[in-house]
Amino acid sequence: MTCDRDAWQSPYYRYKVDRFDVVVKVTDSAPTFPGPAPGLDKVATVLRERGIMRILDFGAGKLRNTLYLLRRHWGFNLNAVEFKECFETPEARKNLASAERFAGSFRLEYPSQFLSNGERYDAVLLINVLSVIPDPRDRRRVLSECASRLGTGGLLFWMSQHDEPHYYPGVTQRLRLNDGWCYSLHQRSQTFFHEFTTGEIDALVLRRGFKEHSRILAKHHHALLYERL
Repeated sequence: MTCDRDAWQSPYYRYKVDRFDVVVKVTDSAPTFPGPAPGLDKVATVLRERGIMRILDFGAGKLRNTLYLLRRHWGFNLNAVEFKECFETPEARKNLASAERFAGSFRLEYPSQFLSNGERYDAVLLINVLSVIPDPRDRRRVLSECASRLGTGGLLFWMSQHDEPHYYPGVTQRLRLNDGWCYSLHQRSQTFFHEFTTGEIDALVLRRGFKEHSRILAKHHHALLYERL
C-alpha cells in the first residue's frame, strides 16, 4: 500500500491498495445536516460559563457548528479551519456567506494558513475530524497542532462517531485501508472512517498534556471535553 500526499495542501489522499486506485477526499465526509452536532449546546454553555471566547473550529466542514456558536450571540470569536473544496456546494457557500455577516467574530482559514499563523485559542473543537483522516500520522499532527495553540485551562472538545449503522459490514461496499475502511467505491473519490474507542482517544489526548473535564451525552458519538494542564 502506498500513499501520495502533500499534507495540508489539499483534502485528497491517494493510495494504491492492491490493484485499486483509492482517492480519499476528506471534505466529502462533511455532513449537510442543518443543525449543530449533538451535545454542542452543552459544550457552548461550559465555554460561556468559563468566559471562553476565542474558539478554533478545526475541520469545520460546512460551518454548521461555527454558525450555531455565532448565532448564540454570546461573544464567541470563531476561527474556522477547512479546505476550500468543502465550499463547492450551494449549501456550503450559503453557510459561509451567513458566517461572514458576523464581522469581526468569524474568520475562515485553509489548513496551510493555519499552520503558519501561530495564534492561540481558549478552546478547540475537533468534531468528527480525526476519524475521517486515513493517515494516522496526519491525525496525530492535527491533534498536536491544535493542542499547542491552547494555554493552561484551555478546553478541547473531541467528538467522533461510533456504532453508526452506515458503517456496519454488509451495509455498503467498502475496502480495508490502514486502520479503517474507505467507502463510496463507485464514485470518483472515496471517504474514510476509523472508529475510535474511548481508550484510543484518551491515549491520544492525555499524553499531550490534558486531563478529562467531562463527558457529553451524544447518541452514536464519543463526546469528550478535555482541559489543558
